Amino acid sequence: MRWSCNEPKSAIVKIRWKRHTLPMRCLLLLLLMAVNVPAFTLIPISATLEPTGKGSATTFKIENSSSNKVAFQVSILTREMDALGNETNQLVTNLFSVFPPQGTVPPMDSQTLRIVWKGDKIPGKELSFRLLAEELPVDFAPSGRGVHINMLVRYMGALYVCPKGAKPDVRFVKCEHHQVAGKNYLVLTLENKGKTHQVLSDAALTLTPPEGAPVVLKGESLKGLEGENLLAESLRHLVIECPPGLEGKALGVKVNLNVP
Repeated sequence: MRWSCNEPKSAIVKIRWKRHTLPMRCLLLLLLMAVNVPAFTLIPISATLEPTGKGSATTFKIENSSSNKVAFQVSILTREMDALGNETNQLVTNLFSVFPPQGTVPPMDSQTLRIVWKGDKIPGKELSFRLLAEELPVDFAPSGRGVHINMLVRYMGALYVCPKGAKPDVRFVKCEHHQVAGKNYLVLTLENKGKTHQVLSDAALTLTPPEGAPVVLKGESLKGLEGENLLAESLRHLVIECPPGLEGKALGVKVNLNVP
């Protein structure tokens, strides 16, 4: 099972036809309306647990802001990420207690989920997981004529189990030039030697050529790096566009991160 690490939720729209069809223009309008109104939301989207004590439990909430009852199912997945950011997940069956694992939420109501860690009490580093909350394909609408549009919402929350005192330690490893379809890119290799994850937020990248003034990149100029997640004891290759005038040059690189 693979998921994008930067895609907390996805939605599938299913259309059920009954007895007669609607004009295509009306159908498209209904689809757009359905896509903009998800059946439920998961709050919060991320949580960190401690291995022992009161901090080993947390709560999430499923909120149903629609006018229909929704059925849901919750499961916990492992979370591993390779150097290119591809994430691999497998179902976890015995490390957490999840209550309730499935159920229904009435219209304009909510359901609290209680998550309790039951695994290693002294992990050597922060452990990363995904909390998957997905709507089940249960149709509570009365049968009748017309088109029924069922949008199945699926949220991927982040869940961490972090030992006390664990901190990130992100270091720059190397910078390489690459050209793809005539465009110049920089491939930055960063390594998190720390014991907890680090999201690269509000980063600043200083590139110093052999001659000339340093170039400082922030915000939109760091698309491909900003917002990326380096899990504990992991290495990532991050690709950004090469600033004009620095193509092919040996660069001194300094990465400044907003680390709490």
